[in-house]
Amino acid sequence: MKRYEKYIAIPSTISPEMPEAWTAKKLKFVLSYSKGKQPSQLTEEPIGDPYATMDYLRGRDCILQYPVSTEGLVHLVNDSLLVLWDGANAGEFLRGKAGYLGSTMAVVEAGDNMDKSYLFYLLKGSEALSKMIAGGTTIPHFSPTFFDEVFAIPSLDEQQKIAAFLDYKTGKIDRLAEILTARIDDLQKYRQTIISDAVKHGVNNIIDMRPVHTEWIGELPERVELTRLKYVTCKIGSGVTPTG
Repeated sequence: MKRYEKYIAIPSTISPEMPEAWTAKKLKFVLSYSKGKQPSQLTEEPIGDPYATMDYLRGRDCILQYPVSTEGLVHLVNDSLLVLWDGANAGEFLRGKAGYLGSTMAVVEAGDNMDKSYLFYLLKGSEALSKMIAGGTTIPHFSPTFFDEVFAIPSLDEQQKIAAFLDYKTGKIDRLAEILTARIDDLQKYRQTIISDAVKHGVNNIIDMRPVHTEWIGELPERVELTRLKYVTCKIGSGVTPTG
């Protein structure tokens, strides 16, 4: 559904038309970027902000390392706009955290009359293209030619309104995803409990139980015998790697 009265055609692979009041510009004229650098030496001793690895940026459990010297490194603040430059996800845009930028990423800065939050959504919405044009024979690399693409840019005031709307909507979706993920985790645990209880104790709960000296079992129904797996299996082994 069109939300504006009049649209005009533009030379863009992203969208062939835009609202008449907007401006068509190449991305390179509304942003700048700086590539990260590998520190000469890292330590696990906390000294300032950490080296921003992908595990750190994605909130995964990891051992934090810190640059011994920060000379020549690109420093990030919370919500910095990043693009993955090298690797399987080259061309992905994400928000960063305080730290020193790694060599496989670049930080993107919004130019004049460009709202940083709106720029993030603008790039995120075109991520499929930035990934598609990533080059490299073995390891994909982000292609800066992506910044030559023409985009429809609204006024700064409208950018801020659009960004606020998207912050609200995506925030609700993210919170719902967290709730659903927690429920899925609970259901998986419940599923495992049912399986474990059935194979240890049977399916009739009104039966006499006896203790056994196996810690992970605890007790068994009176009529169930305890034996070792090797006595009830034909073979326990692993596969082999084909030679040809």
